[in-house]
Amino acid sequence: MITQFTSKYKFFSDAIIKRIEYINDIDNAKCTLDIRAYNWETNRFDDFSFTFMDCIFFKFFESIKINSTVISNALLKQENDIITFDLFPLYFSENKIEENINSDFIIKCKKIVFALS
Repeated sequence: MITQFTSKYKFFSDAIIKRIEYINDIDNAKCTLDIRAYNWETNRFDDFSFTFMDCIFFKFFESIKINSTVISNALLKQENDIITFDLFPLYFSENKIEENINSDFIIKCKKIVFALS
């Protein structure tokens, strides 16, 4: 599933987060992002939502100097059973992008639900 997203949306360049909803429930924290991103396979923008289920880490810091809802590059990866979506990753080149431990916007979870709008 992660490979399908990265082939369609690559590093989510020029994407916009239209809505953020975070629910911190004791048994199941979840976050939903409504996103508008360029689909490289169809050559058009898509509106979709990601719902991150069983969140184990959520960090969002909005700065006056930086708009945290406009995505320059984002990292979406899965290691072991943890999915990471880092919206301020370390970007070295088009072929090398890594998780930023000091990221201003990062979500770690166990499952993602995807829905086209």
